[in-house]
Amino acid sequence: MTQDVSRRKVLQGIAWSAPVIALAVPAPAYAASPAASLELALTQFSHDANTHTTVYDVIVTPRGTPTTDAIVVQFQVPGASSIDFEDIPGISGMTQVNLSGITITLASILVPVPVNISVGARITVVTRANASVQATATSPGFEPAVATAPLP
Repeated sequence: MTQDVSRRKVLQGIAWSAPVIALAVPAPAYAASPAASLELALTQFSHDANTHTTVYDVIVTPRGTPTTDAIVVQFQVPGASSIDFEDIPGISGMTQVNLSGITITLASILVPVPVNISVGARITVVTRANASVQATATSPGFEPAVATAPLP
């Protein structure tokens, strides 16, 4: 049994397959575009063993896309008797949102934060606890970034 393939059937097949091919082609370009992420650096700036005081620099940089809201950093220190912060020279600053015992919450002064522009704070911690400090950076539309550093 033979079937005749008409010109109409061939054109219908091409008409239905063209949108599928057109939609499938751009997909790799979207997959290769950079994702929105926050880069978080937590480094020890100084330590005084006599006063149990450690100073950390917390720096956050958006990658892939600018933020539309503030970047919020929660800095948590188990057993802290005191937490304070100040600006880091040359880095856009942050403002204190909340201070609750072992946690200080800061928000970027710069809103929105452009791509590859860093915001941060220098945080001073007084503690006798033998633990680690943890910083978590968040902003709507971005995956949270977490960094941990030991207490000396």
